[in-house]
Amino acid sequence: MRGGAQLRALSSCTSHGPRCVRIRKGLSPAMIDVRMCDAADEKVAALLDDHRERARNEASQFRGNYSPNTESGARNAYVAVVGESAVGSLIVHLRGTDEWVIDHVHVIREARGIGIGDALMKRILSDASVNGVTRVSSVALPGDRSTKNLFERFGLIAEAIVVSKELRT
Repeated sequence: MRGGAQLRALSSCTSHGPRCVRIRKGLSPAMIDVRMCDAADEKVAALLDDHRERARNEASQFRGNYSPNTESGARNAYVAVVGESAVGSLIVHLRGTDEWVIDHVHVIREARGIGIGDALMKRILSDASVNGVTRVSSVALPGDRSTKNLFERFGLIAEAIVVSKELRT
């Protein structure tokens, strides 16, 4: 999803104030606006599906194939915007009454390393706290250091090691 379609998708997202960070790739600061979106909106859903697919394609290069069971239930979708471009997204699903499970966090390659993932995490942790959520969890695959490091910067720590063996008969 590119250009105009991306902008139309963003029109149904809401902003709760700008998140400002300095971009180290360049001389001027940029605004990162993290918006909560209606994931049921067709245009937003297309953007989120695109980001989710990209995230899964990138994850396929790492060992393991574990992902949280997040296909059903309520979900919140967030999109990070710089200027007029959607540069990142994050989806959380509600598990039980007080846990959010991060389904995916994705930042487009051109916007990595400048605080987009951090802005997304700050926003969802803030919203989780306001909504009485007591736990936020996710999965980082072995070898995916950037995701692991992002989660650890925000206090998410490894609680289990999932092991498996492929059996071929």
